[in-house]
Amino acid sequence: FPRKLKNGTVIFYYYIYDANGKRKQYSTGKQTEGDAYQECLHLVKLNQLNRHSSLSFRKYCADWFDYEKCDYIKTKLLHGFTYSKTYAKQLQGQLKKHAFPFFADKPLDTITATDIEAYIRHLKNKGLSNTSVNHSLKMLRVIFGWAKRKNILAHNPMNEIINLKSDTKEKGMFTEEEATKLLFGATALETVWEGNETIYLLNLTAYKTGMRLGELQALRKEDIRDGYIIVRHSFDRKYGLKSTKTGKVREIPIAPDLQEKLRRHTSRIFGDYIFGIERGTRPVRQDEVYPAFYSAAAKIGLNRETLRSRCVTFHSYRHALATRLTAANIPEAMIRAITGHSTHAMLEHYTHIGIAELQKISGL
Repeated sequence: FPRKLKNGTVIFYYYIYDANGKRKQYSTGKQTEGDAYQECLHLVKLNQLNRHSSLSFRKYCADWFDYEKCDYIKTKLLHGFTYSKTYAKQLQGQLKKHAFPFFADKPLDTITATDIEAYIRHLKNKGLSNTSVNHSLKMLRVIFGWAKRKNILAHNPMNEIINLKSDTKEKGMFTEEEATKLLFGATALETVWEGNETIYLLNLTAYKTGMRLGELQALRKEDIRDGYIIVRHSFDRKYGLKSTKTGKVREIPIAPDLQEKLRRHTSRIFGDYIFGIERGTRPVRQDEVYPAFYSAAAKIGLNRETLRSRCVTFHSYRHALATRLTAANIPEAMIRAITGHSTHAMLEHYTHIGIAELQKISGL
């Protein structure tokens, strides 16, 4: 039978009765009755006319986010998109920790929006933040959306679900005075960073360029050009070099003084990694960066408790650059070309304009 969709397209559906006498209907995905009939005959031969009626959530999701087995990830990669192995592993962990125990062996096609609302309450009762719950909902949107696309489901229950209000705290930043003490004082390298040139320059470059930590870890000698840095890789502690978060290569202009500092530093290391340990033969690890960052902050009077209360982290360098560029009236397209933000919304999230910046712009 034909059904007219919201966009005006007519698609043919069929209905059956399952073993319990319950009537079910599914899309053939076809626009003519003849094609729809042939599709039904094909499904009969495959014994799939009753679309996965007994397929439980756990069974359907068994291979989800497994990088080697997940059909969704394979399709994304086939179409030229990037997909992080680390991100896939994180989603797989969320699935097994939260969704599997809750939905368990419930048939996939019987899960309703009411069930998902109950899942939201379940996660909140476990103490998860709104932001964490939204991450879990994003995962379910992918799973159920894919099932609908593949005609495993006639209806996507996630279409009726709205996200929770974000409760992510706004990232704080160092003040100009703090940044000067931390990175630009005449004796900062020796007194604040204890002579660790690699970690000091990594932090200075983060402040000046807004590069992500993984991008800084992956930076090699060949990426430093005359007047700019080429950002083409990120570093993953488990999988090594990979593409950037957006999958795009970008070029970031740098001032002559930073370029000279980086070139002097690279002339003294043996390996390719600019911010590397063992003379640059391997990238510095996160567990080597963060302790040094907190130790340096403490030396200028900012202990961990203070940083935590102000939400200041290593990633704050990135927010600070976006804010400085925005305050200087740099066009958004140019800012995004430097920071690598893929959307206006993401850049807006990273920009924090306070009254001091506004007064500078207005001339007050």
